[in-house]
Amino acid sequence: MMRQTKAKNTIMANNLTRKIFRSFVYFPLRLNMMRKNFDATFHINCNNHALGNDVLDLVTVACNNDYTIEQQYRLLNKYLADSFCYTVADNSSIPAKQQKILDICRKSNIAYIRLPSNPLTMGSVSGYSHGMALNWLYNKYIKPRAAPYFGFLDHDIYPVRRTGIKNALEHQPMFGCRQPFDETDTHINVWYLYPGFCFFRRDYVLGEVMDFTPNKGWDTGFSNWPLIYSKMDPAAIRFPRVSFHELSDGKDSPAYRYEIIGDWIHAGQAVFWDPSRQNLIARLLEQY
Repeated sequence: MMRQTKAKNTIMANNLTRKIFRSFVYFPLRLNMMRKNFDATFHINCNNHALGNDVLDLVTVACNNDYTIEQQYRLLNKYLADSFCYTVADNSSIPAKQQKILDICRKSNIAYIRLPSNPLTMGSVSGYSHGMALNWLYNKYIKPRAAPYFGFLDHDIYPVRRTGIKNALEHQPMFGCRQPFDETDTHINVWYLYPGFCFFRRDYVLGEVMDFTPNKGWDTGFSNWPLIYSKMDPAAIRFPRVSFHELSDGKDSPAYRYEIIGDWIHAGQAVFWDPSRQNLIARLLEQY
């Protein structure tokens, strides 16, 4: 999904509606999901045993788009300078797409986890599905692997120049896209990292609770504001520069917005790509 300052589901900005939803829908679903351990999931090419001492543990949540995984893996291997472990966590709601993602991971020997069932995957509260997936992955998979650096990527974010993450994390405890991204707005006194492009140093968050779900009308990842981000002055953190651009074939078809995040391209909205958008994005990525 493309980053937004406020959550897509604006009704969740209403305090009473949000409290009812979190109490009677989200919390029971979260409890049920967190009961499922890693060993009880279907997975290939991976385990949750401890990794080495100099590894970036990188996890992508896939959802209903196999093309994005194929391209992301290709471009990570080409441009990411860090030693990294790459895992695809499948949150797809369409079985045929799930199978295609699995086939790509089998073919390329990519680590693959089929996430526990999550009924919020599609629809106006899909941000909760994404946040619940990240919470499960952090607690059941990333923490036991104990890599010194870890992070999450959306499935439609790709490095397009030689780049690294670990160098940034050696100088600061986290790195990623700041939300809200207009840091000059003096009316906004909270901030958090967009959970589709966020990286952390393990020693900084070790022992802290992390929660990537939306809350208080803000989008996925905001629940980490009181837990993690409020303890850090954003002025002490270097964030990647962000700019927005449009893709068009120059004809009558609509133009599509995409984002450049430092050395990375965020194609955006990959769960909902139509053929014309995928063709334009394929042409863009062929340059790299």
